[in-house]
Amino acid sequence: MFRRLQFGLMMGLFAAAVMSGDRVAEAAGWQRGLTSDVYQTDRYTLKIDHEAFRISMRGANGEFGPSPDAGLWIRQGDQQRSPAKQAEPLGDGAWRVTFENGAVATVRVQTDASAVRLTVEPEANGPHEIRVKFAGGMNPAYGLGDHGGYNESFNIYPCRHDALFQHQDGQMLRFVSTFAVFAKHGLAMVVFDDGPKYVRLEDSGTVMGVNEAEKLDGFYLFAGSMPEIYAAYRQSRNEMGLPDARPDIDFFYPGFESYGALSWRTDQKTVTEMLSEYVKRGYPLRWAVVGSGFWINPKSQPRGPEGCTTSFALWGQRYPEPDALKAFLKQHDLKLIIGLRHGFPALREDGGQYDPAVHGPSTKVALERGYVLTDATGKPRTFNVHFPKSPVYLLGPDNPQAVNWFAEQAARWGADGYKEDFMFDAGKSHYIDDYKINPIDTALARDGAMVMVRCAAYSTPGSILRINDTDIRHSRADQDRIAINSLAYAASGQPNVYPDIVGGRPISGWNDAKRNYLTRMAVLSAVLPAMSFGNAPWSMQSEAHEQATLKAAKWHAAHVPYIFSAAMQSYETGYPYTITPLPIAYPDDKVTYDLTSRKSKQYQWLLGPSLLAAPLFGSDYDTVTSRDVYLPAGRWMDYETGQIFTGPTTLKDYPRALDAMPLFVGRTGVIVEHDESGKLWAEVYPQVADGTPYTFISHDGQRSTISIDGPLGSGAVRVHTTTRTPVKTQSVRDGRAIRFELKPGVDYRVSAGDGS
Repeated sequence: MFRRLQFGLMMGLFAAAVMSGDRVAEAAGWQRGLTSDVYQTDRYTLKIDHEAFRISMRGANGEFGPSPDAGLWIRQGDQQRSPAKQAEPLGDGAWRVTFENGAVATVRVQTDASAVRLTVEPEANGPHEIRVKFAGGMNPAYGLGDHGGYNESFNIYPCRHDALFQHQDGQMLRFVSTFAVFAKHGLAMVVFDDGPKYVRLEDSGTVMGVNEAEKLDGFYLFAGSMPEIYAAYRQSRNEMGLPDARPDIDFFYPGFESYGALSWRTDQKTVTEMLSEYVKRGYPLRWAVVGSGFWINPKSQPRGPEGCTTSFALWGQRYPEPDALKAFLKQHDLKLIIGLRHGFPALREDGGQYDPAVHGPSTKVALERGYVLTDATGKPRTFNVHFPKSPVYLLGPDNPQAVNWFAEQAARWGADGYKEDFMFDAGKSHYIDDYKINPIDTALARDGAMVMVRCAAYSTPGSILRINDTDIRHSRADQDRIAINSLAYAASGQPNVYPDIVGGRPISGWNDAKRNYLTRMAVLSAVLPAMSFGNAPWSMQSEAHEQATLKAAKWHAAHVPYIFSAAMQSYETGYPYTITPLPIAYPDDKVTYDLTSRKSKQYQWLLGPSLLAAPLFGSDYDTVTSRDVYLPAGRWMDYETGQIFTGPTTLKDYPRALDAMPLFVGRTGVIVEHDESGKLWAEVYPQVADGTPYTFISHDGQRSTISIDGPLGSGAVRVHTTTRTPVKTQSVRDGRAIRFELKPGVDYRVSAGDGS
């Protein structure tokens, strides 16, 4: 089913990579033998045995060992799955492989310094099941997108997915990825395909493949350091036509989602009243999702035809004055975000409720131009989705003209951005296409819109990636999913995580358990890349809880320059700098491997290069006051108290007040914030800085490097630009840090001596 390869963007990226030498497979690079072929770089040794096409890859710290039976398996139709029997070298990184059942396939291998790409093309036409198999025992493993986010542990080993795809068994599994990183071993692998995929990571074997594909055209192995592996994985996504979008800084500030505040009471009056109160109380909001329905009917007439976001600018009676709404938001420096889905209400003769007065002309235009998905006879297909409730047609994501038209029509809303919000059950709908959203989100982001991604494959074609809904009404166990799901996204190469609305849907009947839930979740969200509010914190009727929530929001907003700088580094390099799971940051530290689980609740990560986050949240949200905290090697300072610890060490039952920011400063020892005027300040913690230079990237792409001759202890320090110009400093945080105004594009050095 991997059909995207036909499109120009993907082929252009792949061709450019090959021409530049990034992915090459030359005969001169292979050591040919009578029974096997070997390819070697500084980071790995790849070996292919001719018998049974047993393939192995050895890196500096581990190995994808050869399968004891066969390295390649194939099946078509009702045939039995058959192992490879013999591989005949064809030269130029190609082999003709015969299977026990008589099937034949051509296998091609392309290599570069950190990656190997394997393609398998059967001679027989039609869909095949193709699997690549290695020896087992690759514990621990991390990643796999949403399929790794619902586990008992952040470590996904062992895992078994016979048919992994997006929107599987309902709406929960929205971000699909097969990327698995074996940090301890310095290895990773992924299989790209838009159809159902096969993944087994267990003691009996390490296997990935495709279930219904004309060929296997995107299987990769990676080896090297973690930054090298993630850089190579980023390049592979680009080669496969699945690039990330450059993030927009505004989405990293606290936002607002009307559904979390008002549920179905959302309308222009209630939204503006709620936002006015948030602004009045000092919440530093930057964006607002005002709805995903734009219901034409007033709340007093709920049974008429449902509205839809493909009505394109028909706001309806709930938003009678959209220009006034836009003016209100602009007045308060709030970006207008609307929910956006790519379904068009079906005509009544196709079982839908299309009404041109309600839905506008877009359905008929899309039908006339052939922009919707059709069946084998060319008849438009209808689908049952989560919203609207009546059948819809879906935009054809493989048609560039259709996608561009959709983006142009969406712009008619006059919004600053979109919350992509498609929901359906792919299996029940008999429409498994994991790439159905990527081209649409990519086009919206390309045209300058802010895009909140919910449903995507492998990449984030927008600014932030939202995990599936969180809510106090969900099970207690689901509260632990928030951190594990977020870390699974980061390990999958997508660290710009948005953990859903603080508190979820509207909460009533406030008690201390519910107040603790909202407040603890606000603090958790504050130390993740993106956060938003819905439930009004002042409705808790507790000054202490509201002030703790407001403090979290203000801390996050002030430190967006630091968080966004890390997001830009992630975008440029592929490495998950925005939030880095500890096994990725410290792959040689075995304590980190199984640290994070629903049982231990040690939810920890690096937030950017200088902060270690350890929030208190999980199923015990109502009672938790302390948690074990593991500090890796280095010096770490408690952000709130100033106490310094030397790692590696575990702080047993480490207490955190409800309003405390659960952070430790270490590593580079530098964080960046802005004040209310927008002025940027670098805050340096000399006592814990390890001497690693800190790189800051501003929202407009300017870079600054802060180098520290450290650790410098508690004595006086001074700051100069690299052109030796003295920089005025201030002592802050009770003398624990110094700060100075940071000018983007200017480099600085911090050293021992009298401050200026």
